[in-house]
Amino acid sequence: MSATRVFVYGSCVSRDTFNALPQDGYELVDYVARQSMISAARPPLAYPLDLSVISSRFQQRMVQGALSGSLYGTLDRHATDTDLVLVDLTDERAGVFEMPDGSYVTRSIELDGAGLTQQISDASTRYLRFGTDEHFEVFGWAAQTLRAELDRLQLTERTLVLAPNWAEHSVDGQYSGDSYGYAPADANYFQQRYVDLLENYLGLRTVRLADTRSDTGHQWGLAPFHFAGPVYTYFAQAIAQVVPPHAGPASIGAPQQATAYQGPSSAAALTASPTVELVRSASAEAPTVVLVKTTSQHASLAALLDDMVANVGGGNLNIVTVTVQGPALDVAGAESTAAQLAQITARTGKDRTYLTAGDGLVCALLVAAADKASELVVVYPEFPESVTVPGLKKVDVHAFAEAEHLMARHTAGQVDLTLKLLGTVTRTGSFLLMHDGDAVLRRAMERMHTTLTDARRHARI
Repeated sequence: MSATRVFVYGSCVSRDTFNALPQDGYELVDYVARQSMISAARPPLAYPLDLSVISSRFQQRMVQGALSGSLYGTLDRHATDTDLVLVDLTDERAGVFEMPDGSYVTRSIELDGAGLTQQISDASTRYLRFGTDEHFEVFGWAAQTLRAELDRLQLTERTLVLAPNWAEHSVDGQYSGDSYGYAPADANYFQQRYVDLLENYLGLRTVRLADTRSDTGHQWGLAPFHFAGPVYTYFAQAIAQVVPPHAGPASIGAPQQATAYQGPSSAAALTASPTVELVRSASAEAPTVVLVKTTSQHASLAALLDDMVANVGGGNLNIVTVTVQGPALDVAGAESTAAQLAQITARTGKDRTYLTAGDGLVCALLVAAADKASELVVVYPEFPESVTVPGLKKVDVHAFAEAEHLMARHTAGQVDLTLKLLGTVTRTGSFLLMHDGDAVLRRAMERMHTTLTDARRHARI
């Protein structure tokens, strides 16, 4: 039986992930690197550079490919013998030069190292820096070109975007360093909307990971995107769920149940099991708030949960955090987590209210149902592509989102799926669209306040 054939478009992130796959089950078809999605869509018609000053033949080939925009021709040649296209955005960090004819050239470490970047810069009309509105606007157009080409070649359903956060520190605590002037935290902030565009606007299947560590012993050296082994293991496991080894295109379709994946399986700095922690113990009479967080959750959303609890209950709350590795949890994991919660909160308030944001929706639903909680409040819910939550009709869910945010980030199909999901698992829950972010938070906090007031009243009876 032939191996699963993988086409890599991206950086060492995807290429090193491929190396973590079982080599007898996966075969590398081709590798296109150092090529921004922008320059791939509109390369210069002709721009001569003396590439002989670049010593590595591989690097010469990658730079020449970037100058000629080789991505789509290469994809076209391999379309019929490709089972999986792996994509990552790490090489976008270098930005692009806009040339006088309206084409683009990707900046790269090879051009910088060979002293050729200044020559291109002098000939260009402007430099578009990653993360700026100007760069993102052109990237959006280029990303639509990618989606159109994937559709034409019938590769869209066989494409997977790997979206790890840059690692701020290595497994042994060293700072991972900057790249092209970006600290990891800044790069992660800027990268978010690029990944959101690919996943939510263009509908490309995406695997994210927030909790990453770099490796001081990495073969390419220490960098925020040269990861420790567990990160590659995480992505390799995600790939195996989408496209098992020795599987052809017929095996690739809708992703497996989102509730079945639990993240990295090896230790270093990452853990697979949900972490349950009592972070504040107020009193036995006070109600308990369970904050459900995921490692793929955007940092601002995780901070938002803490702020909401502080604004609603002050110090008179028992607070427990449940942290899930990745965006998903299975039913067995939810039941195990609920059992841990019961033990941890044995001496605190028995009335537990759940609070989550973003992609914590399904995890919180599962745990709250297993825990027989009465209510879940979710802010800015992230909508799964495919999910089933069997046999759950126990939790009242109150979801809050900004209409503009909802329409910008999610397809109509995803919205419909989530509304159906909420209708299936709730008794009386609600989905409320507000006009602005302040209204979203205010109404969500009002819902939390009402829930906690009811819980306190129940505790006194």
